[in-house]
Amino acid sequence: MNRANFVCGAIGVAVGGGAYFRTSDFPADVVMKIGPAFFPSMLAGGLMLSSAALMVIAAMEAAQPAAPDAEAEPFRLSLGDGRVRAVVTTLAVLAFTLVLVPLGFIPTSVIFLLAMMALLGVRRPLLMAATSVGVTLGIWLIFEKLLVLTLPAGILESVLY
Repeated sequence: MNRANFVCGAIGVAVGGGAYFRTSDFPADVVMKIGPAFFPSMLAGGLMLSSAALMVIAAMEAAQPAAPDAEAEPFRLSLGDGRVRAVVTTLAVLAFTLVLVPLGFIPTSVIFLLAMMALLGVRRPLLMAATSVGVTLGIWLIFEKLLVLTLPAGILESVLY
């Protein structure tokens, strides 16, 4: 069994369960049928489902007969190593949260998405630029215009408002 996948899945189920439980304290919205707990509870449910699926897959791998041992490669850290990518991603998310308010949602998200795509091996600049700008603007439009929730404008405040 891939113990790391099983443990990460269990952590995901626990975090999702805790988040889902916390959404029960959110006040009900009398105007709209979808209250402030709707999206967080959906995300928490998705996290719990995908984490449970990861646990099931890890358990199913344990039931498979073991493959004959091949010669082990020497240990070295590189961006191809999942542990290094996980640390870099964690640091990138931390940097995202630190510069979100002063820089603003749109520039921060575009830079973050570009960096994450590069980290994951996407090497087509036009695709990277179009995806990061398109996803960022789509999210901004949904939150700002449809849900009427303000995202940090940062350096673009004079342009956006």
